Amino acid sequence: MKPRFRFAFPPRGSSAWLPALLVPVLAGIAVLQLALPNAVALPPGGSVAGVGGGRAIPDPARVLPPVSLIARSPFTPVAGGNSNGAASDPLGGAVIAGTVQVGRARVAMVMEPSGHIRQVPPGGSIGGWRLVGLTASGARLSRGGNQLEVAFGARATPPQNHDNSNQEEEQ
Repeated sequence: MKPRFRFAFPPRGSSAWLPALLVPVLAGIAVLQLALPNAVALPPGGSVAGVGGGRAIPDPARVLPPVSLIARSPFTPVAGGNSNGAASDPLGGAVIAGTVQVGRARVAMVMEPSGHIRQVPPGGSIGGWRLVGLTASGARLSRGGNQLEVAFGARATPPQNHDNSNQEEEQ
């Protein structure tokens, strides 16, 4: 049997009936809108009432970043802008990238200067320093009597000698 219409109606009980019934209604409203021009008067162009008082908004100021910031890779961590490199870095250029939970133990992810990434558990060694603990923002390291706190993604700064700092505060 040949269908009566060029399109097929949705089967009974289908949720496609609602859109099928709305198509002629929406088409009728569109024709009505086109047939009645100027039925709605739009406000005149210009500024919004109460905003700016008709003044032109100035262009934002241009901010140029320093050349040193443009020249470096955005993915290279920097700590304190020290340009001496690994010479003053207690970890010898290693960077503690973050932590990973392996089972119940947390381990530090350390990127060596060569680019090799390794996992270091608490008690392990990073550049001659022992990993004492991991915090939410970094790692605590110790060597001899010195303690060092290193933020994730930053290069370590040499530990301050507490005896000299106390003498400076007294003066």
